Amino acid sequence: MSAFNEAGVENLFVVHSLRYFLQVAESAGFSKAAAVLNVPQPTLSRSIRRLEEHFKARLFDRNGRGALLTEAGESLYQHGKAILLRLEQAQAEVAEISNNPAGSAVLALGPVAGKVLSSVVAERFLKEVPNSKLRIVESYTGFVLEWVANGRVDIGLLYEDALTPTLKGERLWIEEPVLVSARTRPLAGVETIPFAELENIPLILPGRPHGLRLRVDEVAAELGMRLNIVLEVDGLSGILDLVRRGVGCSILTPPALYSYKYDGDIVLTKLTDPVISSTVVAVTSKQKPMTNTVKTLLQIVREEARKVRIAGNVEAGGRRRSDNVEVLQPRLIPRSHAG
Repeated sequence: MSAFNEAGVENLFVVHSLRYFLQVAESAGFSKAAAVLNVPQPTLSRSIRRLEEHFKARLFDRNGRGALLTEAGESLYQHGKAILLRLEQAQAEVAEISNNPAGSAVLALGPVAGKVLSSVVAERFLKEVPNSKLRIVESYTGFVLEWVANGRVDIGLLYEDALTPTLKGERLWIEEPVLVSARTRPLAGVETIPFAELENIPLILPGRPHGLRLRVDEVAAELGMRLNIVLEVDGLSGILDLVRRGVGCSILTPPALYSYKYDGDIVLTKLTDPVISSTVVAVTSKQKPMTNTVKTLLQIVREEARKVRIAGNVEAGGRRRSDNVEVLQPRLIPRSHAG
């Protein structure tokens, strides 16, 4: 066998063993990793031993409770993840170039972002990438963040406040929530209300881990006040119906109201002292390859988010901030004008 072929075989072995190595590291033990990989434990042990010989370094400290990475192992773990991710990306891109119809992407977003983006993004995706598949998942910010972090989804739309230090998001728009109440309630003629006065108002809010609920709870804690939450409802239509009936008030973001068929039954009151603002961002998973299909999906999300910003500001006289991300203003569509 030539030296070139020997090197090629050795490199293939290293790539194969890296997969085993990463699983042992993540399982913190050989027996659990062997079960996950569905390979005999002796085979796994031999593979790791050969990898240690290849790098001339001990990669694990083995004890009766499992196996922990050494300093050298920690270094290889970081490089190994990056190497395998690049290989997966190359494989996916080559498949797409070969017109492989199996190209796919998964988009996760919150209920409000889903309300304004899901259908238009899906429609454009089908037209622009007809041979690829798109899956859209709607859930709360906490779950979207988890799915992006572990690679379950390619792109997640969530509130910037929820991001961890290792994740960075591309800003799409800023939301300033408002108090929504029935016209029959005493707030009908009030334009602004200090946040502290919410203590005496019955509220209908989504449960945790909804991003807006987390933000509202955070502000209440900072002010040392207890909110009067009479109902937790995880659904925009349910919340708005209860508000309209006068059961309680709610705190909602402008996009949640964009398709509400208004006939004078609810009023919006701006929250002050402090003004709450939340930034919606798009985050791509570092655990999955950025294929051409995913890149196209991200561009569609960017463009449709821009349309949302324009609609939310031109029609309501919105303003710009220094970072050039518009603050969406609340607007209500009269029932007679609703489609």
